[in-house]
Amino acid sequence: MAALQAVGGFLGLLGLGLMVFKIWLFVDAVVRRADAFVAAGKQ
Repeated sequence: MAALQAVGGFLGLLGLGLMVFKIWLFVDAVVRRADAFVAAGKQ
């Protein structure tokens, strides 16, 4: 039973990490787009 809880906790952490990674990728894409927009505006 303890092993099952350990696996559940591990999967929970994995899911959380994946969510954070997706959010980070999204933020990274938005920042890049904003950078390109600012660079285009300066020219």
